[in-house]
Amino acid sequence: DYELGARSGTTIECDNTTHALIRHYRTHVAQENNITEDEAARLILTGELTAQPTVTIFGFAPLGPD
Repeated sequence: DYELGARSGTTIECDNTTHALIRHYRTHVAQENNITEDEAARLILTGELTAQPTVTIFGFAPLGPD
């Protein structure tokens, strides 16, 4: 529960690529739902807001017998 003047936080440690992905996703969710990025982060982290991820799978196969 939020109390006036109380503060809390979460620290996420990750590499630069993961950080960029998290930031992009948070921004996208905020814009899509017309909420602030802070609110989007809270909803994502608490599981109150979920989205279907878009997944692209790349497969590679050799063209010759080598």
